[in-house]
Amino acid sequence: MFRRILKRVLLPPMVVIAALIMFVEEWIWDHLAAVMAWIAKARIIRALESWLSKLPPYGAAAAFLLPGTLLMPFKLAALYLIAHHHAIAGLSVIISAKIVGTACAARLYAICHPALLQLGWFRWTRDAIVRLKTRLYDAIKAMPGWALAVRWKNAIKKWLPRGGHFSRMWRAIGQILRKRFSRKQP
Repeated sequence: MFRRILKRVLLPPMVVIAALIMFVEEWIWDHLAAVMAWIAKARIIRALESWLSKLPPYGAAAAFLLPGTLLMPFKLAALYLIAHHHAIAGLSVIISAKIVGTACAARLYAICHPALLQLGWFRWTRDAIVRLKTRLYDAIKAMPGWALAVRWKNAIKKWLPRGGHFSRMWRAIGQILRKRFSRKQP
């Protein structure tokens, strides 16, 4: 009885937290994949990606796991900073390592995806994660607060001005970068 009550009370917030984490990770993954595709226009990166795309399945798996391994010393350094009362610096290092690692993993996944899917365990893990994500999103959408949250989001979107200062700023930055890098390519 107590277990059922505890499950009824704790499960909805845990599902919401898990779904939010997955949503943020997916959003970061999508945006960083676009940034990494833009960076991949460099000649040396194109050559490296060509080599990576020809790797056998286990070589592709090693390449896919490499960013996480290379970032481990930074994460340990961040824990050291946090343990020595430099929480903001440590948290900054962890967030930076997470962003860089996710960006690299997104690009490597895009490049090595065909080889990785030849590994049964990788395909099974990917399918299990997709099923979990679908179940979490379905559970969130079935909750009573979901419709209210969607209404709030839409109301906020209507309230926010379109084409404001930030939109113009990002458009200008994009134009400057496109001009700068389009001249340097042959």
